[in-house]
Amino acid sequence: MDGSYADSEKKFEELDGYEWAHSLADVINSLIQAGLRIQFLNEFAKAPFPRFPFLKQSKDGYWRYDHPTIQLPLVFSLMAKKEE
Repeated sequence: MDGSYADSEKKFEELDGYEWAHSLADVINSLIQAGLRIQFLNEFAKAPFPRFPFLKQSKDGYWRYDHPTIQLPLVFSLMAKKEE
């Protein structure tokens, strides 16, 4: 594997990678079941790294769909707080 979101030129030797895909519903429901209250949820049609090969880097450094009408979320942020 060569490169990462932090350093696209980095060379890795014999590195195993593991990823988990969780739906937004899985994440939100897990937080709720843990007794957390969602403070906010934001979705962004840009990513700080090229998650998919079809994304193009824009002038601001973020990676986006190279199509003017496709605005699907690539990343999200949220804040949750433990209920007292």
